[in-house]
Amino acid sequence: MTKVIFGTKSRALEINGKEYQIAERTGTLVKRITEEHDEKLGELTEYERYKVLISAILGEEAFAELFPNGEEESLNKMAQVAWYAQEEFNADIKEMERQKRQKQTEDTLEDMEKFTAKLAKVNKEVTSALSKAELAAAKRKRR
Repeated sequence: MTKVIFGTKSRALEINGKEYQIAERTGTLVKRITEEHDEKLGELTEYERYKVLISAILGEEAFAELFPNGEEESLNKMAQVAWYAQEEFNADIKEMERQKRQKQTEDTLEDMEKFTAKLAKVNKEVTSALSKAELAAAKRKRR
């Protein structure tokens, strides 16, 4: 039996010694990111894309604090913050996917071990049958 315990793990991102809370991954927030970022990739400037992501995941206040100079801010710095924020935001899902892949790998290895054992048994039986046949053929030649 698999035991499931619901609970959210509080996640944060430390930037320049200050901790910023990562928003909980909800349907509403994912929809917002999809509508304001993903569906408008070709329309938004690089700055706007990072602003949408950072503001959604870390909050408007965090964005204003981290990037007070608006469009004059370093896009490289924004890209780095956006990337790490997304990584933390999606960490639980990625961990579940990793566990799923690990379970699938373990199941496959178990199946392969069973198959290998069956194959070894068949190989032993075939080898035994061939040995008996060779022995019988040798006896016939001696006659």
